Order: sequence, then C-alpha cells, then structure tokens
Amino acid sequence: MKKNSFYEVLRSIKMYYKKLFLVSALASLMGLLIGFSSSYKIPPKKQPTTYQSQSARMTPLWLLPTPTVPVEPIITSIPVQSGISHWAEYKDEKNGVVYKYPPEYSITEPLLYENRRPILNHKIDWWTTSQIECDDAKGDCSLVANKKEKMIINGYETTRISGWSGSVGGGLPENYVSYYFKNPSKNNYLNITLHEIPLDDTDNYSYERSLKPIPQSEIDVFDKIVNTVQFVDILQ
Repeated sequence: MKKNSFYEVLRSIKMYYKKLFLVSALASLMGLLIGFSSSYKIPPKKQPTTYQSQSARMTPLWLLPTPTVPVEPIITSIPVQSGISHWAEYKDEKNGVVYKYPPEYSITEPLLYENRRPILNHKIDWWTTSQIECDDAKGDCSLVANKKEKMIINGYETTRISGWSGSVGGGLPENYVSYYFKNPSKNNYLNITLHEIPLDDTDNYSYERSLKPIPQSEIDVFDKIVNTVQFVDILQ
C-alpha cells in the first residue's frame, strides 16, 4: 500500500515538471515572436518615378473619345446696331421687306433680272427664293461657300454665307457675302447679297479676272443694313 502511494506521488511530480517545462517553453517562444515582430520594419512602398506616374496616367489613343464636329454652327443673336437713326428707309412691296440704308447710298431702280429688285449702292441686291441656293456648290452652281453661319436677326432665322463665285454658268468670278432670311409666314427666304463687282458695271470686268477681297468697310455697313431688315407682311 505504501509502495503504490510512493509511485503515485512520483508520477504526480513528473507530471508537474512536465507541465512546467511546456509552459516555460511556450512563454519563451511567445517572447521571441513578439520581439521579432517589434524589431522587423516593413519596407516603405517604392514610389513610381515621374516618368512612371505620367505613363500610368496616359490613356491609349484608341481609348480616347472621338471629338465631334457640330453639323450646324451655334445660333447667335445679332445685337441692335447704333448710329443708324438718320438712315433712310426703303420698302420693297414685291418682296414684302423693309430696311434702312445710309442716305449717301444710291438706289438704281431698273430691274437687273426679272425676279430681282433695284440695286443698292451698285453692289447690293436682293430677291426671294424657296431655298438657300448653292451654298455648297453642288452640281453646276457657281457659288462656293467659304464660311456659313446661322444666327437670329430681328427674330428671324438667318444664314450668313461668305464665299466666291466662279465662271460656271456664265457668271463673273467675284467674292460675295449673302444673308438668307427665313420668312415664317411665306415659308421662303429673302436673299440679300453684297457683291465684289458693281452690278451695273459688269461689262468692264473680264471673266479671267482674279478675285479681290471686298473692303471691310463695305462689309461693316452691309452688316448694319441687314440688321434692319423686317418683313412687311409680318409687321402689318
């Protein structure tokens, strides 16, 4: 009986020291791990060079959106002109239009063509048409449009075309500036054009002539005249 008790005591002592050894080993291992983690520093992330940063931000050309070109120019409004209070007024009953012009400008009464009205200052004429004519030089049309703009003048939808005409169809080569006013009540256009060549002096010009620019001073006055256009049938 005493012998068994002795062995049990001895076994208990062995188990105690074995547990003590395991606890000490685990504590030592945890201490090593904690010390290693506290002393180890994660290296900072390498920053890309300026070249790399720019390259990362660059988008391949084939992924860039294709720029769109507006088919029609933006419609703008022409401001009211000043300095025209002393201008004379002309009323065209046939084409149903009234406008103002400088008093020093002359008006030639004889008709140039059957459907055209008198000539203003030798270089300006006007007529009505069902469409904007020859602005893209289609077919045998002699007019070539260098610039086309859409705008609002006195509440009317207006297209301004500046360009030149060739000798196709028997016309003289010249530069021109045209305005097409849309008459909403008649569903047609009033065309008023400033020509490079005087309309009552075309016999003195050759069909082989070179184009010359219209003086800017004439264009400025013409733009002011156009800004006074009103349709009579709408005003009444």
